[in-house]
Amino acid sequence: MILGWLLFACESTPTVADVLAPLEIGTKPANKPASEKPSLAVTVTTEAEPSSEWSPKLPPGDNVSSPDYPQHQLTPDTCGDLDDGGPIKDGCITKEIHCGDTILGHTRGGAKKFDTEFYAKKFCWPATVDHDGGNERIYRLIMPSGENRAWVTLYTPCADLDLAAMRFSGESCPTIAQSVRSCEMKVQKGNMTERVELTTQTKAGNEPVWYVVVEGKNEEEGAFELHVQCRPGLGGPVDP
Repeated sequence: MILGWLLFACESTPTVADVLAPLEIGTKPANKPASEKPSLAVTVTTEAEPSSEWSPKLPPGDNVSSPDYPQHQLTPDTCGDLDDGGPIKDGCITKEIHCGDTILGHTRGGAKKFDTEFYAKKFCWPATVDHDGGNERIYRLIMPSGENRAWVTLYTPCADLDLAAMRFSGESCPTIAQSVRSCEMKVQKGNMTERVELTTQTKAGNEPVWYVVVEGKNEEEGAFELHVQCRPGLGGPVDP
């Protein structure tokens, strides 16, 4: 078992139980100092095996043109198997992601770049919810050029986490003094599933960039599961 970042890109995708079963919280990876805690985040690029142990709470009234909610792996029983989401680079970014990716991560160990004032100033969400505490996980989503839509879904059975996405072309995360082209954010109560829809229209060869953020309310931190589903075009029904 290799601890840290694991990338699975094979025909048969392991379940969370398969990946995490050999791990016991408090054990130490081989050839590492005893004081260093194991961290684990899994990126899966094929469809996940469904879990029958828990059904996520889905928000009502979803757009009929949206794809079905993706199958999930994380459940309340496996929340303790992830205790860190891995290292960050460029001061804030956990990982670059693409259409079709699934991320299992944890807010602990993430960046501390955005807060209530930032989300309000960028017109993501009014300052009615406290996003000042805890860390956030930030992923740099690279979408294909042309006309495309992406649906980013957050399953959060382990903590009260929220989802945001900002269109920004910089190489690192935007500051409160910089302009973002667009910001989409979903704030649901408790462990309700959250989803944002992103649309892009660019010339050939110009791949648009969104910064996807998993942010905890108040001081909440926890494990989460993030999915990116993409389809060509800007409207109408989605192909199966």
